[in-house]
Amino acid sequence: MRDGTLALHSGRQPGQSLAPSRAVDIGWHAYTAIAWDTYSRQRPEDRPTNAAGETTWFNWTAYPDHGPGAELLETPAGGRVLDLGCGKGGNAAHLATLGMRAVGVDVSPQQLVAARERWGWTSGLQLHQADAISFLREDQEGFAAVYSVYGAVWFTDPARLLPAIRERLRPGGRLVFSQRPPVEGCYGCQASYIPRGADEDPLVVKRWDYEPDAWERLLMEHGFSDVSADVLAAPPGNRKTGTLIVRGARLNDPPARPVSVPPVGGGPFTVGWSLPAPRSWRQRSGSACPGAARRAPARCVGWSLEVRVHSAHGETVGRPGARARERPRTASDLRFPGPSPRSCTCPRQDSNLRHPL
Repeated sequence: MRDGTLALHSGRQPGQSLAPSRAVDIGWHAYTAIAWDTYSRQRPEDRPTNAAGETTWFNWTAYPDHGPGAELLETPAGGRVLDLGCGKGGNAAHLATLGMRAVGVDVSPQQLVAARERWGWTSGLQLHQADAISFLREDQEGFAAVYSVYGAVWFTDPARLLPAIRERLRPGGRLVFSQRPPVEGCYGCQASYIPRGADEDPLVVKRWDYEPDAWERLLMEHGFSDVSADVLAAPPGNRKTGTLIVRGARLNDPPARPVSVPPVGGGPFTVGWSLPAPRSWRQRSGSACPGAARRAPARCVGWSLEVRVHSAHGETVGRPGARARERPRTASDLRFPGPSPRSCTCPRQDSNLRHPL
């Protein structure tokens, strides 16, 4: 089945190298499926039971029997939950045994074959082959929680994925994901290499690495609230790399709030502010592009704070640190617009790191 699967997806002949450049020829979706099929065959089978003797369990880390469990999702029985990059399905199957409606999505046919072989009997579990963004766009029902354990959230551009997740989260729903913390100095889009035979080039998949505070900013900038990002230390032993766990929630958007103030300069006026979604009010400053700095996302989004005061005498427009200018206008409005994208050519670094799991 291994050779048949590769031939089906790539159309390559036996012995023909599938270099990263071949992804252009066969399509990135098919290339990614081949990469994760290859990775799946290198992974050992899951244990039949955990240390407590349970046949299903939830694990956020790469260490067995370590760290928190399904309680981070804050979802009761009956809630619909989505596993992005479910792999062989163990976490989703455990949630189904807790009474949740668990949906697992993975781009790898090989991973899903293993998941169905072991967990196909589980009531309340659905498994789908698709990429994360396509599945989210096509879903119509929504989810109480979306999660990813060393999965698709790590290997998908957050600028495209986070809006799609928020769109499908129900109000109050949680997003939780875990991955390896970044290597110092290696931020933004990176390369993970999946080794193959000695005479073949490795397969390459992209991943996105940020420091915890940069992930917090990214989630807030995409409309998530109650955000946190923390590194869970590794268990005692020789391995020292911890697990980065990021959490956020979709809350209802706040309405615009008009505020009346006393008359100034001999004429009454009104001020107000509005936000389309919960945002961070921390303003970035400095002339350097924030994406080029340590811990900052590669896609730069900053705050554009503009104050407009209108009266019969005209409009005063100002920004912090800038001299106000006058424009004739008679409307009454003061507005703090949301973040405005800036063009950015931030340097990015690729690391020669083997896939971390």
